Amino acid sequence: MKRSEVKYAELPKREDLVTVVFGIDPAVSERSTADRTAVCVAAVDRQDRRFVAALYAWRLDWPTSMQKIIGLYEAWRPNIVVVEEVSFSKLVVQQLADFMPVKPIRPEADKITRWEAIHTYYHCGEIYHATDLDVEAENEIFGFPVANHDDVPDAVTYAVAELFTVVKRAWVGRNDAPGFFRGNLPHERVVPRLYLSDGSYLQNVIGESGSQEMGHFNPDSTPYTEDWRLEKIGDELVEFLDGQEVARHPRWHEPILRAQHREEYEARYNNGRAVKTTH
Repeated sequence: MKRSEVKYAELPKREDLVTVVFGIDPAVSERSTADRTAVCVAAVDRQDRRFVAALYAWRLDWPTSMQKIIGLYEAWRPNIVVVEEVSFSKLVVQQLADFMPVKPIRPEADKITRWEAIHTYYHCGEIYHATDLDVEAENEIFGFPVANHDDVPDAVTYAVAELFTVVKRAWVGRNDAPGFFRGNLPHERVVPRLYLSDGSYLQNVIGESGSQEMGHFNPDSTPYTEDWRLEKIGDELVEFLDGQEVARHPRWHEPILRAQHREEYEARYNNGRAVKTTH
């Protein structure tokens, strides 16, 4: 894969990621020439962008690796953890399943064929890389399949495949975990939105504490940060923007100002149509 095929963007905060998936390619040896344990964190944000959010790779004994993976799980709280269930990895699946929602995978296709299913989405510009990925781990992706190791590309394949329903369903019938295909990941579900008069909307989201809370968003799904209000003081109507007083008006101007502000807000996000702003 060429670097020119990768789009980069700053990764949103965890609370603004709708779905998070781990892809894990485990290894057990500490020898410098051995394969590494690789973990790819893939995610979908509120703008429906697919991210390779983080890459990790190391050579440690399995008990130490397991503790490291559990620590990453606590930090990211992924919706699902995909692990190849072959050879030693069968034990990995059994042990990790005590701590996290593990999805075992038994791929029949070879590594290159599996990677090409993901590479297609890179070529179409549908996968972003976070701007702060581990350089050495990312380079392993660009070196595949001629590089000395392919642990990271394998982990990326497992994680990113879960973000594309077509690719994910291709595993059905080739694995012994059909239950994992019956439910959808959060980004595949239609979450009800309550649209407001200015085009912004309210939607239930998972907060930092892990509980549901109401979020307020702009039409492009970015967090709503408008800080504009009108306050009646005496015979005047005071206009505030970002906490600062910006103007004073007669009180009867209130409906005019509110309509003007709504049109300006709609014009900023366009809402899929041209909006004329009145001054």
